[in-house]
Amino acid sequence: MADSQRFPPKCCLNETYSLPLVQHLLGKDAVIAFKTRLIETQTVEQLKVYCVNPNCGRFLHQSTFDNANQLYTIARCKSCNTNTCVGCKMEWFPRSHRCELESDLSKRTAWLPEYTPTCRIKRCPKCHGVTEHMEACNHMTCVYCKHEYCFVCLIP
Repeated sequence: MADSQRFPPKCCLNETYSLPLVQHLLGKDAVIAFKTRLIETQTVEQLKVYCVNPNCGRFLHQSTFDNANQLYTIARCKSCNTNTCVGCKMEWFPRSHRCELESDLSKRTAWLPEYTPTCRIKRCPKCHGVTEHMEACNHMTCVYCKHEYCFVCLIP
């Protein structure tokens, strides 16, 4: 299951094994690992979050996300209890965490063009997926994580 090139596994007819068949053939722990890996491979790349702990690195499913903090979405790893900031993908510490600002041009993704009146592109404040403002209304709903926010001020 670790090789992403061979997941999900396919039979000799090149068809993906169904979940009921996998549940029938594998033990409980293997089925849980299979489901987790399946969710990981089906998650859009911009929304994938992995545990920041270098000794762990597990995929963090959205069910581990905690939105209680108004400024940050935090994912707690169930394996090692490390908190990862979903926004900047760095370790989160209460009272001292600061995400790198997207407005810092030195840290801007090279292929992402600068915002101009004709190129109205910004990143979602929650998942950092790229969004384009195409309508007159500034109310946005991210296509990746469904977060709703104002395109002008980026506040929910």
